[in-house]
Amino acid sequence: AGPFVVKDFRDGSTNYLEQRPNNSLRLLNSAKRGVWTVQFDTPLCGYVEQIDYLKNGKLQMLFCSSDKLYLLDRLGRKVGKFPISLGKEVLLGPNVYDFKGNKEYVVMVLHTDNTIAMYNLDGSKYHLWNDILLSERVVSMPQLLLVGNNRYWVVRTAYQTLIYNS
Repeated sequence: AGPFVVKDFRDGSTNYLEQRPNNSLRLLNSAKRGVWTVQFDTPLCGYVEQIDYLKNGKLQMLFCSSDKLYLLDRLGRKVGKFPISLGKEVLLGPNVYDFKGNKEYVVMVLHTDNTIAMYNLDGSKYHLWNDILLSERVVSMPQLLLVGNNRYWVVRTAYQTLIYNS
């Protein structure tokens, strides 16, 4: 439910996105006064990340709810073709990565079936990722560990910590 800290790209101030008891979303300014409220039907699933999807220096808010990935602009409007269906329910996420630093974002989510998946922003599977499906309950989003030019993912379950190379 938040509030989730979001940055106002215009002046760098801290704003907050919160989900109200009726599931509506409200943006609060740095003084925690309401800027806008938009109707929303389902609970958010974890995090609100900010990305420059339009590559124009303005930040949008990316989050998951149910089986979808949503992107809202600073005024609370849906951006582009969002929401995008990921095909199955999201438990936690998204974590956003820009591996090349070119604003070609990918998102990682934990699905309710205990699958850790990575997607492009059009909802397609990220081609350099193999889903991780564990029988043990995953307790948090994987942590990225960079060692030289290698990427490792630290996955914590209820019983152990596992490391995957990608």
